[in-house]
Amino acid sequence: TSQQIFGNERSTESIILLPQVLYRYVKILLSTTGLLFTSALLEVTATIFALILVISIRKKIPKEWFVFSLFTIFIPTLTGTLSSMPRYIIVVFPIYIALATIKSNVVKIILAIIFTSLLLILTGMFAQGYWVA
Repeated sequence: TSQQIFGNERSTESIILLPQVLYRYVKILLSTTGLLFTSALLEVTATIFALILVISIRKKIPKEWFVFSLFTIFIPTLTGTLSSMPRYIIVVFPIYIALATIKSNVVKIILAIIFTSLLLILTGMFAQGYWVA
């Protein structure tokens, strides 16, 4: 119940399923600009990227790890928002296994450029006070 006090739009009284959350984010992406758009795009992209990586490696990891990964990704979405999903996804360790299995040097270089660019941009935004934590 304390989530409502912080004003981060999380549902504490009902469970909201992922299709509803994704529909909400599509509406946000189509109707906003600026920091709200950037945050929503980052949250959706990180969530989808994590799901793709986990699903792509599901046959190479133990079932328990796969189930852990899915729960870790899906449980926070039941609050009705993808807020903080990049932070929650960090603990989904099979993602790192999936990234390590990439054989193409071109894909590795592209991912390194994307991740480095995001690191620089998001760190700069944090340093300027766009996010508290």
